[in-house]
Amino acid sequence: MKFERRLLAIINFIIASFVVVSQAYAQPPYDAYNVDYGNQDVNTSVGNYLDKDFAQAKFFSGRFLETIDAPVTSNGTTIICSLEKDGGGLLTMFFSTDYFTILDTVPALTVPLTAGTDTVPKQNFIYIPQSTETLTSNITGFPTAEHIKVAVAIVQSAATVQTKGAIVVQFYNNHAMDSNSQGHLDHIETRLRQEHSKWSSGVSPTVTITTNVGTPDNVDFAVTAGKVYQLHLQDIAAFDTATGS
Repeated sequence: MKFERRLLAIINFIIASFVVVSQAYAQPPYDAYNVDYGNQDVNTSVGNYLDKDFAQAKFFSGRFLETIDAPVTSNGTTIICSLEKDGGGLLTMFFSTDYFTILDTVPALTVPLTAGTDTVPKQNFIYIPQSTETLTSNITGFPTAEHIKVAVAIVQSAATVQTKGAIVVQFYNNHAMDSNSQGHLDHIETRLRQEHSKWSSGVSPTVTITTNVGTPDNVDFAVTAGKVYQLHLQDIAAFDTATGS
């Protein structure tokens, strides 16, 4: 009887363990979906679902996952912008409708640009519309419909671009991460931290001048406590040079 009770207890333990494991590896609640948009081979294993109805994934729409290269060149007659993956290979487009779509950039895709003159250059906008998934350019601006920005180029005549290069070529590299596996969010935060601090509240200044006879005047500076933004909102302590605190 003791053996049977022990055996029954072991069986119940095993069954309970299977229930716990199955619950742990079941599809997580909707709000807990983990969207791993940096992997073009979408992993549908436990905890890494990319639900087609998951609206938050659309936050990443309109970008390539990889780093692009988009040089502007000229043969003296025609100016073109070429698009390829930096270092070679295929690019992965991320749109709200298809999520991951491979763009064949081997060989590099090209699109002609509108030439200006050496005195009146032209600004060209290079992009890929979601509707066509084709490298496109115009001189009116990026479209309002969904698209991936590639570059903005300001070009003179084709002859001058051939010998001196374009005046401006600005890539739109909104990749998931760089060649050092550093994520794009870190790039954004690092750039923001290069800005000067931004005032939020308080930190009111006061300058006090005490006139002295025969010796230099005393000039003291004081500020009240307040808050200032760097990347995050920071507390600034009050300070007065007259008291040293």
